[in-house]
Amino acid sequence: MSSQGRSATSSSAHLTAVRHSRFTRNKRGPLVVQAAKARVESNAVVGAGTQLLSLVSLEKSPPEYLPGHVLSLSVVGKDGRSARKPYTVSRVPKAGQIQLLYRVIPEGNATPLLSALQEGDFVDYEGKFHTPIIEELSDCSKVIGIATGSGIGPLLGFAERFLPKEKFFGKRPVKLFAGFRSENDICLHREMNQLRKRYPGMFEWKASLTRPPAGWSGLEGRVTSSLPKMLSQETDLRRTHFHLVGNGAMIKTMQAGLLGAGLSEKQVTTEAFFNFQSQPDTIVVARIIEELSAAVNEQI
Repeated sequence: MSSQGRSATSSSAHLTAVRHSRFTRNKRGPLVVQAAKARVESNAVVGAGTQLLSLVSLEKSPPEYLPGHVLSLSVVGKDGRSARKPYTVSRVPKAGQIQLLYRVIPEGNATPLLSALQEGDFVDYEGKFHTPIIEELSDCSKVIGIATGSGIGPLLGFAERFLPKEKFFGKRPVKLFAGFRSENDICLHREMNQLRKRYPGMFEWKASLTRPPAGWSGLEGRVTSSLPKMLSQETDLRRTHFHLVGNGAMIKTMQAGLLGAGLSEKQVTTEAFFNFQSQPDTIVVARIIEELSAAVNEQI
C-alpha cells in the first residue's frame, strides 16, 4: 500500500486536530508542525488486541521525538478509506525511528487501517505535539508511572531512554504499574523484564488484572484500587513524580486521590488517551486519600 497525497483539506484537518487534547503545545518547546513521510518497518502484535507499529522516517532531517510526544498520523487503506488520528510516541530506538503502541478498536475509523499496515507500506505524519515525559518531571528522587493498556508504551520508552543516561537523569529509580483486563492483554512484558534485569534496583514493573486467571500472583483489580496500599509503603513520596497515562477515568480518579493525599500539582502529570470528560470516582478517591495521607504527611 503506497501513501496517497494529502487532500486540500489538510490545513483545516490540522487545525481541528490541534484542538484535540492530545495535540497540545509542548510546554517547554516550539510547536513543530512538519509534514513528513515514513516507511513501516514492522507492525507486530504484542498483546491481545494491541500492536507495536515501528516507523522509519524518510526525511533527511526528521523531528527528534521523545517518549510522550504526540504526532498526527495519516493512514490510507487499500480501499481508499483514510483516517487521521493522534498517537503518542512510545519508543525511539534510534534516530529517525519511531514506535507507537496502540490498541486496535475493531469498530474504530483509524486503528483497523493502522493494524493492516505491513512492512514496506508508507504513512504521512505531522508533529511534534504535547510535552515529552522527561520534560514533565518535577524535582524528584524517583518516578512512578501508572498506566492502563497501551499507556504503558511511552512509560517504558521513557525508562529505556533515560535510565542509561545517568549523568543527565541521575540515579532516579523508575517504577511502572499498568492495568490490564486479562493476562493475554499484557504487552511489552519481555521488554520490561529485560530492562529490570539490566537495571536491578533501578527499574521495576507490575501488572494489575481485572480478570486474573487462576494462580495469578500479581496485583488484582483496577490500578486505582490495587495500588494505593502498595504506594503507601513507598519512601520519599514528597519527592516522587507520578505520570499517569491511558484511560481518562483512571487518570482523573488517581490524580484527585494523589493530590488529595497531599502531593503537589507539579508532582502529578497526565496524558489521557480516551474518556477525556470523565469525572473522578469520589468513593475511590476517598479510599486513595485515606490510604496515602499518612504516608505523605509523615514525610513533610
